[in-house]
Amino acid sequence: MLPRRGVRVGSLAGGRCDGGDTDWVELAELVQTSYRQIALKRQLAALDAIM
Repeated sequence: MLPRRGVRVGSLAGGRCDGGDTDWVELAELVQTSYRQIALKRQLAALDAIM
């Protein structure tokens, strides 16, 4: 077995977004919430500055 490369933080999730019934608002909220849980304080400050 080959060694893993990089760092894994938490769990990975996947899903299909090519269906006609994708709720893009909900997906954006999930991505933003997930990012905010692992982002550094300076990254959050930069995100808050542009939103």
